[in-house]
Amino acid sequence: MPVTRVLLVDDDEVICYTLSVALTESGFEVTSAYTVVQALGHITSRQYDVLLSDLHMPGQETGSRS
Repeated sequence: MPVTRVLLVDDDEVICYTLSVALTESGFEVTSAYTVVQALGHITSRQYDVLLSDLHMPGQETGSRS
């Protein structure tokens, strides 16, 4: 059975590390990214089954939608 690949994106290194350990112990293959730029680099170089991301990453423009 193939391993599920997870891309974990969070600017908080403690949260990222803790979730990465928990997911790895549960049998997932985890790649961590601490910035949106890192995440996009991972996405363009490899396929993932799941993207788990912080919605409020610093330095990113947030626009309001009507």
